[in-house]
Amino acid sequence: MSVHEHKEKSKKSIRCFVITVSDTRDEMTDTSGQTIKGFLTEEGHQTTGYRIVKDEPAEIESLINEALGMGEVDAVIVNGGTGIAPRDGTYGARQDFDLFAGLQGRGDVGDGKIDSPRDPPHGFAAAGKMKVRVKFFAILRERTGTSEVAKEIAEGSTVAELWRQLQKDYPRLDVPGIRLLYAVNQDYVGVDHQLKDKDEVVFVPPVSGG
Repeated sequence: MSVHEHKEKSKKSIRCFVITVSDTRDEMTDTSGQTIKGFLTEEGHQTTGYRIVKDEPAEIESLINEALGMGEVDAVIVNGGTGIAPRDGTYGARQDFDLFAGLQGRGDVGDGKIDSPRDPPHGFAAAGKMKVRVKFFAILRERTGTSEVAKEIAEGSTVAELWRQLQKDYPRLDVPGIRLLYAVNQDYVGVDHQLKDKDEVVFVPPVSGG
């Protein structure tokens, strides 16, 4: 199916359940949750549920399960958390869900690439190369226009070398003197840390989380 055909046959409006993970926010102070709901409305989608949940893995998992079990929900959007830190339970809670399995036969929603739900998210790297998954937060996400990207780099590359490649791909990241923290597979590392195929790399800006 072509991209055009897929868009023509896909749902024009998606029913979404928005979850904000935070120990401190309420509906009045949850600016990210309210922004997401606003974006959904602007794009013609529906917010069929919205909840703020404490940053506890069991509570997050329970609410995601509840939302996924609702017949009027097509997608669950999770935001918030405390950033990349031991306190953050969001990432671990989401790891327990086989999200690809839930997309089997759901070709009417998405980008047309879910016909093979068990395909690895990065694909295969060329000889002498490896692929890593990069996540951006806060101002870095604004400057790149994306929250996540798969990046092919040379085998044995370090975090610093990956960052330099990303600055070439996204010139707006080339900010003199910018100070970042780096996490690989949820552990903080230094710029000289050597990466491996399929690593998850997170660049943490000076202010992040909720």
